[in-house]
Amino acid sequence: MKRLVFFLGLWAAAAPAQSLTPPLAGLISDSNHRLHRVFGVAGNFILGAEPAAEVQSSAFSGRFGLVKTPGAVLTLDHRGEAIQTSPAPEGPAVFAFDGRGTPALAYFPSTGELRDLRPGGESRTLEFSGVLGIRRSEVLLFLDGRLWRASAGGMAPVSSEEFEQAPPALLRPDGTVLYVSGNDLVVAAPDGDERRLTLPEPCDRLEQMSAEWVQAGSSFAVRLEDLKLYRLPEVTP
Repeated sequence: MKRLVFFLGLWAAAAPAQSLTPPLAGLISDSNHRLHRVFGVAGNFILGAEPAAEVQSSAFSGRFGLVKTPGAVLTLDHRGEAIQTSPAPEGPAVFAFDGRGTPALAYFPSTGELRDLRPGGESRTLEFSGVLGIRRSEVLLFLDGRLWRASAGGMAPVSSEEFEQAPPALLRPDGTVLYVSGNDLVVAAPDGDERRLTLPEPCDRLEQMSAEWVQAGSSFAVRLEDLKLYRLPEVTP
């Protein structure tokens, strides 16, 4: 509890100092699991103050953010400031927003709990393994070496590619799947159309930085509109 109070206090203390900064472009987490605000525009990003350590998962829609700490889920507003906290099991989380950027779901692989984040929403156990992404109508799974979409209508492969282990992957609110294949970032639309972007270095994770941006690894941001890659500011150890 003390750690959460400290976390929230840091966000609140940082707000006045950042009142004159450029627009918030999104949230990123670095290789040391610390969360950062990113301000500015493509090609001219700057980092805000470091709010906390021990961030296990994060996502930002532009309207709201969701952050998993070792013992809680924090909900952030459009400025990246914490407005709500709720207990959560240990380990990372998979988050989903609805089409308006409002928090929708949180999935906790350590327990299999799928939590509805709407007011009055309930929790249930998700009877799947290998969950990489979620949204209200489907789940992104890694099963038998391949990526699959699972929904009420059944299961369908995302692509014909096979992997020895689950690749970094992300399921967007519109059903678009992003995943890493070798040196490529693949953007697979629900209709089967694919776009590819060659990454300059290995990528170990994909995270939703904002509605328009995806963080690829610790060093790069990808603008989804035109699939362009921009280097993020270096984080001081």
